[in-house]
Order: sequence, then C-alpha cells, then structure tokens
Amino acid sequence: MKTIAIRCTAAIDLNLTDLTPMQGDLKELSKPSYEKLKRSILKHGITFPFFVWQDGGENYILDG
Repeated sequence: MKTIAIRCTAAIDLNLTDLTPMQGDLKELSKPSYEKLKRSILKHGITFPFFVWQDGGENYILDG
C-alpha cells in the first residue's frame, strides 16, 4: 500500500468515503489519462483541498 501525502490544509477533514461526486458520468477519463493522474498524485501528493458543498448530511464534491 502506498501513502499519499496531503500537502494542503482545509477547514474540515473528511474521509474519501464520505464524499459524494456531483458530476456522475458527465466526464470520462481515458486509461492513459488515469494512469498519468495516478502517477502525479503518488509523486506529488494532494496539493489543493477539495471544494465540498455540505447539504442534508451529504458532502458533495464541487471540485477536487
């Protein structure tokens, strides 16, 4: 298991499992683009916080 560095701070801390995507299937990520993104995250970590909208107990990802 690899560790992903979190290199930013946010107003609150949430687990990834607590986040709900808002876009659904509006965007598709090709396999090469997915692998490039994955390598970048593993190398550089998370450098910007997710933008989250909280409503009715749900945490919707607006950007991240």
